[in-house]
Amino acid sequence: MIHRIDKTNPKDWGNYPLLEARVRAFAQKYDLKCPIEPVLAEMQQRWIAAPQLTGYFISTNQQGWMDGHLVAWIQSYYGQNRFFIYQAEMDSTSLHTLPCAISAFKSWIDETNSKLPADAQVVGGEFVTWHDAEIWQRYLHRAGVHSTKLRTVIQMEL
Repeated sequence: MIHRIDKTNPKDWGNYPLLEARVRAFAQKYDLKCPIEPVLAEMQQRWIAAPQLTGYFISTNQQGWMDGHLVAWIQSYYGQNRFFIYQAEMDSTSLHTLPCAISAFKSWIDETNSKLPADAQVVGGEFVTWHDAEIWQRYLHRAGVHSTKLRTVIQMEL
């Protein structure tokens, strides 16, 4: 089951720390250079101050255990409102939930766009991944999402 965490739902105040734990574990596993505390603080600030602009999703299995997460937000850049997917990971047993996750994600964007003027609509976005981008691209394509560009990010230290 895919569920968007919503601060107006009292149960989600209990889900939020579980999401943060997954985000922290993901960062420790893949992104050791990025200090996670400021990221978590920014995530929480976004969720509290502008909840409609946060797409924090969790996936749970039949036993009710969290087995996936997606962390995204909407921000204005390049002169347009765009989504930014910061993290997305599903445990191997939950890959079948990708079409449901995409549907929930699109519903969130549609709901947000319904509250925005025409010239401020969310027009697209970017997905940053530490996983093989071509594999994600294939999974997304199978689920009906077509990427317009695939690029590589090179992280450097100076």
